[in-house]
Amino acid sequence: MDFVIDWRFMLITFLGFIVAIFAIKFAIRFDVNKWQESKRQQRITRLRALCPHVVTEFSDELGAYIITSCISSPPGTIALICSLCGFQTLDEHMVSQRFEYWRTHPAQLAEQYRKINKLERKLGLK
Repeated sequence: MDFVIDWRFMLITFLGFIVAIFAIKFAIRFDVNKWQESKRQQRITRLRALCPHVVTEFSDELGAYIITSCISSPPGTIALICSLCGFQTLDEHMVSQRFEYWRTHPAQLAEQYRKINKLERKLGLK
């Protein structure tokens, strides 16, 4: 049997081998666990960025919600640290402005908590 090998067949075969080599190289270098950990770290960073640094509590005595700040200064430091996310700052004015904003805009605070809850579910924290 005589086979006639066409130049087009050789070109297609050669290109197929090259694509296969690159696909195998990518599959070997791609680490799923590393990719998942990277996505998790990005979500944790996003979760910390969404922290409003305030907590809402329902008061039975007043029959209303009370908004309290989570930012405090540990003994022996001048830094202000959020007890929820670990945010640190030295600017007391910025902290008081953010607290006042959340106190006067409870609807946006509720929306912020919805975003936080959604991201916590994606992270498996809730």
